[in-house]
Amino acid sequence: MQMRSAKVLRIVEALRGGSSRPLLVETESGRFVLKLVQGPEGPRALAAEWICAQMAAAIGLPTAELLILDLDPRLSAEIADPELREAVERGAGSCLGFRELRLARPAERLELEAAPDDFAVPLLWLDTWVENPDRRWSNPNVLSWGSSLVPIDHGAALAFHHAWKVTEQCPERNLHSPEGHLYATRETQLRMWHPRLRACVPRDVLEAICSSVPDEWLGPLVFATVARQKRAYTAFLWKRLRALDAST
Repeated sequence: MQMRSAKVLRIVEALRGGSSRPLLVETESGRFVLKLVQGPEGPRALAAEWICAQMAAAIGLPTAELLILDLDPRLSAEIADPELREAVERGAGSCLGFRELRLARPAERLELEAAPDDFAVPLLWLDTWVENPDRRWSNPNVLSWGSSLVPIDHGAALAFHHAWKVTEQCPERNLHSPEGHLYATRETQLRMWHPRLRACVPRDVLEAICSSVPDEWLGPLVFATVARQKRAYTAFLWKRLRALDAST
């Protein structure tokens, strides 16, 4: 699995909301929402975004197109806000871009409550697998785009990769819905949905997703090589999937 890349031509504006300080940028391939590789949440947040977004697509959830965006720090020169300008200079490099979904807006509570099971349950299943704590009613991180609901902002998932202090038992913990999840009331349906969703992410697909993470997004290496660190993602997530097999 190969990620496409594009060069940032212009920073259009800084977007409000979100701790990652996203930017709207113009690229050779159109307009994208960009997250800095050295942003407030660090490069591993981009690894989490990439892995989780690809797995979301694999199980059939709507997902914005992703690219690696090459951001030259010199493009920050026209930013008036000195704090933002410094953040862009520091955070430039191989950044993560999501295709701009024109006219998309944060989904309203009534829309989210009315979501069909074929959106809500797979999203709950994915967030349980990757331990995403950031999908609550106070901050659902779901966009309404035309007739679709599109989950976004997976950067808080995969908490294990920030310290990599994992044991054989770690993947078997917290197999219930994340606390306060907006679809926690549909948890009883996970048993029925698990086999079909699990079949969408066989080991070779998971390996391809994890191995395609750009090296710059791995953060400081804690394993001997880049390849081993990427394989560690596959190993942890596969063991967690096997644990979900036994618990659902």
